[in-house]
Amino acid sequence: MIAGIPWYYRQFGYEMAIDKGGGLQLPLSSIKPLPESEKEQYSTRQAAAADIPLLKSLYEIQCEYSLVNCVRDDVVWQYEIKQGQKGAINGRNLEVIETAEKEIIGYIYLRTFPAPNSILEVAVNPAHSLMDVCYFIGRTLKARIEKLEIESKPTILYFALGEAHPAYDALGKSSGKWQRPYAWYVRIPNLARFLMHIKPVLERRLAQSVITGYSGSLKLNFYTSQLKIDIEKGRITAVEPYQPDDFFDFDVFFPNLTFYQVLFGRRDIDDLRHIFPDCYARNEESFLLVKTFFPKGSSHVLNLD
Repeated sequence: MIAGIPWYYRQFGYEMAIDKGGGLQLPLSSIKPLPESEKEQYSTRQAAAADIPLLKSLYEIQCEYSLVNCVRDDVVWQYEIKQGQKGAINGRNLEVIETAEKEIIGYIYLRTFPAPNSILEVAVNPAHSLMDVCYFIGRTLKARIEKLEIESKPTILYFALGEAHPAYDALGKSSGKWQRPYAWYVRIPNLARFLMHIKPVLERRLAQSVITGYSGSLKLNFYTSQLKIDIEKGRITAVEPYQPDDFFDFDVFFPNLTFYQVLFGRRDIDDLRHIFPDCYARNEESFLLVKTFFPKGSSHVLNLD
């Protein structure tokens, strides 16, 4: 996966197939102060290496809202924490959220330059109110921005959490402006191997569908290449190239690399059929198989900075 110039990397086998960014732009003016009779329940501090076990468990909560996620081991967490400690210009700041008793109940990932107004990740222990924590984050960051001594202060907080995150419901989508996501370029060197790699996920989706226990094959024709998925009693037995007998020897046509859009959930086959007339299924059974194997789902993937 890479980010880059629009269209350019399509020349080298990449397709813009996973959402990049996107989210809710919330005016600072809409963030109300805490009533004078109340005290903040939470505080934030810079994350430290000792926090990594808890950060990892909280990250699993963050991953629940995303179809595709980065794998973060201890080395990656240490790198991200050090980036924030260095105060790098293009860096990000990882902060834990604590109760008054110093219990860590969540974390936020911020882009801090030129101002701390872009929230890239929010993860909160489900035992605590996400709405209360999001309001706390808003008040905290608004106060930091107001203290900045810079010529042009931002007027919004950008919750850049992808297309689907419960924080949007907690904050109220109607209270801000929606920013549509860009996209990551994705390249798959060997599509057959990748589909076999995610075989357990595909089989689980099939088992939970109306065609559980299905036997047959699904021939995917990409016009310049072809791939066949063999299925026996709900189990994928093989994924391999096939040689079509004629032009119409297929179950589903996907032009160019549009299949990647479906594979990673950014679009479903209905979306593609609306845009590409030459993307279609031969029959309802094949259409249902594609819909079952590759349902639509949003992703929020952060790169290393």
